[in-house]
Amino acid sequence: MLLVMHSSAKMPSSCWGRYRRVALVEWDPYAVAARKGIPTHKIDWSRPTMIKAGTHNIVRIVREQNCNVGKTEKDAFSRCLGEYDSIANRVNNDQALGELLISTGSA
Repeated sequence: MLLVMHSSAKMPSSCWGRYRRVALVEWDPYAVAARKGIPTHKIDWSRPTMIKAGTHNIVRIVREQNCNVGKTEKDAFSRCLGEYDSIANRVNNDQALGELLISTGSA
C-alpha cells in the first residue's frame, strides 16, 4: 500500500520561503513483521509518523521531493501532493483489484 506523507523540509539559509518534504512511501506491516520476526497478532497498524525507510512499517520510499509552499492552489507543494495522491490511489486500487481476483478464483 502506498501512502503520501509530508513534513517540514530542511533547506539552506540561502533559500527564502517555506518548503515541505513530500514523499510517496510503501507501507506494509506484514512485510516488516516478517522481516523482524514479529507474530502477526502483534502487528502495529498505526499510521507512520516519520518519512524514513525501515521505521514504523515503511518498506521503502518510492518518491521524495522538497516543494515550495505558496499562497495559492497552484504552488509546487499542492501540485506535488496532488500528483503523488493520484499515483497512490491508482496503485492501491490496482492492488485491491488484483487481490480480489485472486481471492475469488477468477482468471
